[in-house]
Amino acid sequence: MSEKVPFAPGESPFRTKGNVYKSLFDSADARVPGGTEAVLERIGDPQLAKFFAQSFLAASSYDVLPIVPFGMTAARLMGLTYSEFVRGGAAFTARRDMNGVYRMLLKLASPDAVVKRLPRILLQYFNFGRIEGRLVGERTYEAVARGIPQPLMVWVLNIAHGFVPEVMETAGARAVDLQVGAWESEGVEHGMTMVRSPFVVTWKEP
Repeated sequence: MSEKVPFAPGESPFRTKGNVYKSLFDSADARVPGGTEAVLERIGDPQLAKFFAQSFLAASSYDVLPIVPFGMTAARLMGLTYSEFVRGGAAFTARRDMNGVYRMLLKLASPDAVVKRLPRILLQYFNFGRIEGRLVGERTYEAVARGIPQPLMVWVLNIAHGFVPEVMETAGARAVDLQVGAWESEGVEHGMTMVRSPFVVTWKEP
């Protein structure tokens, strides 16, 4: 994290659903040598160890900030950068979920319709953030992600990099590309810098 987090693990007001952590652990078990257990053994912080020792219920709400040190530790075990680990995990989860609950919905939708739904899909698991976007021209979607705690911005943007192409391709798009602009601060909430970032999704059709 590039900004000091003023909360002990489990105590921040920035929350996510337990199924996000469950997906993280499934990804680690599938991709990291030794799985989730190896990651937790390497973390070394007693407060984080206590946080991760709890049971995570899919629909319950949990502090999202500990997801970053978990990912950083897992990335080191895999010999990857943090961004590479997050993108791979998001793609792993997208492939799994798109073959399940979202599969029929996406098969019935055009890439244009899907890209407009993506903000709702991506943000439904969090109590923070918003995405304001619109289609501009053919096969181009411009948007701004806002209200993201600065320590989470790399995580959020790399989730998008891993998740969006998988979902769009399931809907029939090809050559999906996501370009992210520079971050900008937009104030402080709960003692943490909040940031926004523009991004553009483009694609081709078969």
